[in-house]
Amino acid sequence: MSRWKLPARRFLYAAVGSGTGFQDAALAPRRNRGEWTGWLSPGDLAHGSSDGVVEALGPAPVDVETSDRAAFAHVLAINPAARQRFNVAPIARPASGPLRAMFDARDWDRSQVMIAPGESGSPASAHYADLAAAWSKGEMVPLLFSDDAVNRNAAETLTLVPPNPKSRIPNPD
Repeated sequence: MSRWKLPARRFLYAAVGSGTGFQDAALAPRRNRGEWTGWLSPGDLAHGSSDGVVEALGPAPVDVETSDRAAFAHVLAINPAARQRFNVAPIARPASGPLRAMFDARDWDRSQVMIAPGESGSPASAHYADLAAAWSKGEMVPLLFSDDAVNRNAAETLTLVPPNPKSRIPNPD
């Protein structure tokens, strides 16, 4: 979890003979009096264990040993309104986990992936939870590598351009 660089997620786990638990994973800044001083470690984020039940959605516990439903609980879902905005749940649970990949070294454009519930970390994006239904069915989506394949299949393109330091407007203060 210390290497997690994707949108914040709560991971639920069940280990044979050692119970269940959860660990939040996020690339979150550590601040001291408002100043950024580094990154939070997994131990600094919410985590815990229990005797077979992990609380994933607030008051309703999810039994990770027997439940056929899954929840993608976001670390910012700290009250009912935030849970409504950030969490993706409940959804039917497939046999496999939320992150899957199949790489084809002979033709990289035939590779497939599943990053549930979606590729965006913003709940306002159409891609925030768009892969949840496919994940629930055990499906994967294309993971395109070549420029040609990406350009042919792109729904939209976001280009980030750094500002030109010479064109900056001077601060009047």
